[in-house]
Amino acid sequence: GLVAAPPDLRLRAGELQACFEKLRPAGYFFAGAPALMPVMREVVGSAPTVRRWVQFQQERDGLLPGATWVKDFTAGIKVAYLVGALLGRVRRARARVGRRDGALVIFTTGSTGSPKAALLSHEGILAQNVALTVGFGLKDDDRLLVNLPPSHVGCTTELLGTAVYQGSTAVLLQLFDAGKRIVVIGSGATAVTL
Repeated sequence: GLVAAPPDLRLRAGELQACFEKLRPAGYFFAGAPALMPVMREVVGSAPTVRRWVQFQQERDGLLPGATWVKDFTAGIKVAYLVGALLGRVRRARARVGRRDGALVIFTTGSTGSPKAALLSHEGILAQNVALTVGFGLKDDDRLLVNLPPSHVGCTTELLGTAVYQGSTAVLLQLFDAGKRIVVIGSGATAVTL
């Protein structure tokens, strides 16, 4: 029943808070990247529905007040899953999720004002994964470069989601930077600049 909603990392604090008002999330996971900290200092603790602020970074040092370190958040998660599976909680939770239920919210960042939410279903994402796998003739030993930010539907559903569906390898950039160019050499020595 989890619905993911990765907002654009370039949003200002007010825009991010507007997204929280629309979504009413129970938790928010964010990167501890120095470039994001000014916005996150304003936002952490500001959304009344967010019970858990989880900060992704290597070390515990530098956590924002009110944030939980990702390694503390995930401690014991395997045991909790196994216990839940043994008690039937996982099966019952899975049975409550329908194919047309929401799986992902992507916020548009168009020029018509504040970001607008688009809800994508499990079925819609899966249909896209199947079409891309067949259309591009993906194989198990293929590698897909995930060179877009998570807030972009092309990252989350088209690249990462298709790699997971197909069983291919997804190569993720540590942090998306629109200013950097990536050159991919394809078959027949064809160069494609992304």
